[in-house]
Amino acid sequence: MIIESSINKCWEEAMRYFLNNAYSRNMCGKEYLLLDNLTVQAQNYTVEPTLSAFCPWQLRNREYYLSQITSPGKHSEINRLYSFGPNQINQYEYAIKIIKKRKNIKPIVIPIYDPNKDNRENVPTPCISNIALDVSDGVINMHVNYSTMNLFRMALLDYHQMAYLHLNVATESCKEVGKLRISSVQIHMPVFDFIVSKKIFDIGEKDAQVNYKEG
Repeated sequence: MIIESSINKCWEEAMRYFLNNAYSRNMCGKEYLLLDNLTVQAQNYTVEPTLSAFCPWQLRNREYYLSQITSPGKHSEINRLYSFGPNQINQYEYAIKIIKKRKNIKPIVIPIYDPNKDNRENVPTPCISNIALDVSDGVINMHVNYSTMNLFRMALLDYHQMAYLHLNVATESCKEVGKLRISSVQIHMPVFDFIVSKKIFDIGEKDAQVNYKEG
């Protein structure tokens, strides 16, 4: 597990770990680099207003991701926080209500995966499986579980988005921000992104150990 006090630093260290430990696999006729079960944890952190200097995306991309927390698109997976399942349950409001009532709570697990919609074979959608919230002595921790994540293209924006959600939950429930843990079952990256990432992070061929797995 990667533990840092900065969202940007979490992503940077995750990228370095991926570049040094990913394995190659042919999927649907294309080469991908994969890594199983990666967890990052940010603690004693603040929501940074800028993206990592290693990130090629612009701040407007970050602003779009953050806006999805308060105004998600109809088909956005984040929208399932506010409208889940056939009964359109507002899970966000329910979680805030419970958290406000108690000083300490066991984890509240908010499902994002909806078996009524997400039952296509070999398609790990949505990317977020669930979000768990727990409170201890007025401090709220958040654990987000992803089924899959494109580390180079999406992960930093996802990390910032979840940090912003964590802050919103803490603010609305009158709690302090605690630890943010983000776990991914499978990290992936197309081979082109892998090559570009190595250039950006200046990791040479000898440093980036790439193994090959049949599949």
